[in-house]
Amino acid sequence: MKKTILLFLLLSIITFSYSQNAWLDVKTRAQLIANLDSAMLAKYYIDLSEAEKILEKPVFLKDTTYKLSGGILRFSFHYIAKYVDSTSIGRLNFEFQQYKDTLAAKSTYEFLKNVNQNDTSLTSFKELGNNGYLVIDSANQPFIIISKENKIFKFRVFYLTTENSLNELLVISKKVVDKH
Repeated sequence: MKKTILLFLLLSIITFSYSQNAWLDVKTRAQLIANLDSAMLAKYYIDLSEAEKILEKPVFLKDTTYKLSGGILRFSFHYIAKYVDSTSIGRLNFEFQQYKDTLAAKSTYEFLKNVNQNDTSLTSFKELGNNGYLVIDSANQPFIIISKENKIFKFRVFYLTTENSLNELLVISKKVVDKH
């Protein structure tokens, strides 16, 4: 039954996303791009020094991606620890999504929260954006998702090393959401 409901919710979101594309004409698409609240550069979200604070290692920016389709702007990037050995593995993934309207962002956020709802580590935030939560998996790898108006921010860290690192992630995620 749960799988049927999740499949239905996923299909609803996909259908809604594609239907938004029909609402965007060339003029609106150009306006959307022109009115973005930030340039699509990683440093405007999380800079190198902040990533190093989170991962507690020297890092480099591996890649960034940018896509505008279906009325949704998606921007993501990944910082990776420079030294790969048993004590310095680490990766910080960030994804920003900007929707045509608040309802689409809220629907996507609610879907993701429902998927993670049964996780005992789920901690909700009220002070970040409109809604947000943190989930920490069994390997102590945090995932933060925050919705703010028509935007969704996702932060994922692999191989978190200390409690201080988690605190830095929370501080920096708050800064990113407040700024955008």
